Parts: sequence; C-alpha cells; structure tokens
Amino acid sequence: SSLAVSGTHYIGVGYSDGCFQLLDARKSSGGEAIFEKFIHSMECRSLDFSPDDAWLLSASFDSMSHVVSVVDGSLISSSRGHSDKVVQGKWNPSKVQFATCCVDGTVKIHEPRQPLVIPQDLIAI
Repeated sequence: SSLAVSGTHYIGVGYSDGCFQLLDARKSSGGEAIFEKFIHSMECRSLDFSPDDAWLLSASFDSMSHVVSVVDGSLISSSRGHSDKVVQGKWNPSKVQFATCCVDGTVKIHEPRQPLVIPQDLIAI
C-alpha cells in the first residue's frame, strides 16, 4: 500500500489489489474520492504528486508506472522500464520527469509524453 499528500488538498492512496484513489481532503475529514483507478495488475507500491500537483504518478509491483491527471483521472503516460517489481517512483522537483527504482537495483528516468502545464490558480504571484 502507498500514500501521497499533495502541497494543496489532494491525497493519493494505493492498495494491494492494484487500485489507487485520489481524495479531496477539503470535502470531509476522511477525504472524498475524486476518482478510483484500476490500472495495475499487482500492488500499487508508490504514489507521488508532480511538483505542480497536476499529475499523480503510480508505480507498481507489475513493473509499470502510470501518470494520471488529478482533474479527471485521464491517463497521461505509461512506462514499462523495468523487468521486475517497481518499488518506488518520485518526481524530479525541477524537471518534467520522474525516476523509478526496481527490486533488481535498477533506476530508470522517464519523461511523460504530454507537456506539464501549471494551472494559473497554483502559480504564486
């Protein structure tokens, strides 16, 4: 299982069945589900929000990592860069890329296919 907390109001929760949810912490004390995704065939081991909180990265024991939009859960990018279980995925805080690491000791760098757009309401003036 996994947990990620954004810099704004999102909470990501991953489960052993491969599912993960995006919650809105402002809606209630436990958070209200914005969406639920079943795109992993094994445990969702790691979640991380992009630096602007626009995307959620998931990494799984199924050797896959996915990037979804926090707005509607749409799939932005999928990566199969490892041959074994992916145990962690983290965004680069200064570039539109993320790293994943595998139980076999390998680390891979990935770049999502779509450009990262920072919503205007998240830009500090």
